[in-house]
Amino acid sequence: MKTFSKLILTVIGIGSLFFIIQLVDWVAIFNPQKISKTTEEKLGELYWEIISKMEKEVKNDSITIPIKKLFNKIADKNELDITELKIHVLQNEQINAFALPGNRIILYTGLIKESENQGELAGVICHELAHIHKKHILKKLVKEIGLSTIISMTTGNGAGTETVKQALKILSSSAYDRNLETEADLTAIEYLENAKMSPEYFADFMFKMSELMEVAKELTLISSHPHSEDRTKAILDNTKLKKDKHQDILSTREWDSLKNNTYNVVN
Repeated sequence: MKTFSKLILTVIGIGSLFFIIQLVDWVAIFNPQKISKTTEEKLGELYWEIISKMEKEVKNDSITIPIKKLFNKIADKNELDITELKIHVLQNEQINAFALPGNRIILYTGLIKESENQGELAGVICHELAHIHKKHILKKLVKEIGLSTIISMTTGNGAGTETVKQALKILSSSAYDRNLETEADLTAIEYLENAKMSPEYFADFMFKMSELMEVAKELTLISSHPHSEDRTKAILDNTKLKKDKHQDILSTREWDSLKNNTYNVVN
């Protein structure tokens, strides 16, 4: 019941944003490679400016330090350059994480609470890192709103606040297409196994989410995401490192402390 309540909070949070923001008539699709690094960084700054006004960021070291340790270890074992990565933990009961342009990843405290072990949380982290390093964020935005709209948002030529909010909604609450999600899942498996973490825990988390979606299958914003049950099977089918070979990144004490402090957030 507690988990289902969190799901309802997630739906309400996403749904409220959905009804506030009107859909617009987007322009045609262009090539994401045409977007410069500067434009991508400006996009990320625009989105973060909106989020930071709506959400409370957690800056407590007892939470941010172990989270960064997870990111750093995974990046190190996969030779990923995350020197410019900005990690934001937000105090929000929704079970959610998403990537923004300009090397930003958002994690909600609801996700940390819902993760029964660090293998589950690491799986989600790896999935979002994959979206960033495979350039999925820009591909999704270009497909949904078009290159000209993206550029206008960063130059101030015609794109208002509501347009920016609409683009943010696309990133935070709607699914990538199945090909991108599949690529992110398979890349996450690679990242996890290189870090000596078993993707089976990631599969456990996705199965848990599939059960929640089954309960709320009539809710469009939930059922529109790729089926977690199918993704669970695909993760297991492609996993080589089993749970008996799994190695945690955080010590038991560090993980327990992270979980406990997430339930008692004080900035």
